[in-house]
Amino acid sequence: MKRFKGYLVILLLPFTTGCVTVALPALSGVGFAVQYLQLNVASRTFTFPVDQTNKATMFALKGMGIKVVDDSTTEKGKRIKAATEDLDIIIDLEQVTAKVTKVNVNARKGPMFKDKATATEIIAQVAKVLEIKEKSEDVLDILSCWSNEKIYPQN
Repeated sequence: MKRFKGYLVILLLPFTTGCVTVALPALSGVGFAVQYLQLNVASRTFTFPVDQTNKATMFALKGMGIKVVDDSTTEKGKRIKAATEDLDIIIDLEQVTAKVTKVNVNARKGPMFKDKATATEIIAQVAKVLEIKEKSEDVLDILSCWSNEKIYPQN
């Protein structure tokens, strides 16, 4: 009979008002795991077309010593699969407009663990490449303007 009462108490525990107190920690742990799996991805939007962002990403990966495994076209843009010894990396380039691209980098170590630091660094390197490209275009624009002007007075 004592054993039956123990089981009865355990079975009725969720129906008591204290069940919220018992359930919240359990649910928050599940919520954290789902949030970790979804949110531990680095992302940034660039004001560059998908093709230019794709080239910059490939250049950045090469500079970081990360091997590109696959580069494919998707409905929304491009997907790059890359790898290191420990990480599988998926980079999605999503065309927002003709001139805007959203980049998502998901660096995984196995099925559960993610490396947001590496994902963030990949995006930082892509940003540097795109910034250099933009600055070099500005310099070329300035030089082309100078070539059309008379810099030195004619004698």
